[in-house]
Amino acid sequence: MDGNSTILSSIAFGTNKGSYGPFGNPSSTNVKHFNFQIGNQLTFGGFYGSTSGGYIDSIGIFKKKTTKKTRNMDMIKVGPAGVQVETSWDERGRTEVAQIFVSYNHDTVRSLQFLFYENDKFVMSNKHGTNACESFCAVTFDYPTEFLTSISGSFEKLMDIVF
Repeated sequence: MDGNSTILSSIAFGTNKGSYGPFGNPSSTNVKHFNFQIGNQLTFGGFYGSTSGGYIDSIGIFKKKTTKKTRNMDMIKVGPAGVQVETSWDERGRTEVAQIFVSYNHDTVRSLQFLFYENDKFVMSNKHGTNACESFCAVTFDYPTEFLTSISGSFEKLMDIVF
């Protein structure tokens, strides 16, 4: 990782029924906070982000926008928070979230994985990040009546270590 790299140091999820988190450390030093407001369940269009060296470098969301002329849904990227570095991931169009799996330690979110509802069945995403962690939480929504309304958290900039 280079001196422009960032790591996801904390994440929290808001829903129409409450909140989950924060996971990781939202108050570590040298952090930049983010807050993506999603709105109602008809506007969420999926997640995207990137990983590098087992860390989550960036995260963002897609929001759906209906154009009046064509009545088609267009996806708009919101974010990303953090710096996209190496391996990108994209969960665009995966709009119905039933669970979010968060692996984390005292100062870093190590991985995210999502359980979506698609075509009348539950489908697991790939794991984004590393398997190494100290703590794990399965955020289980009261699907289909509970849905994401916000995602917030913080990123920490990594400094180069010179020997």
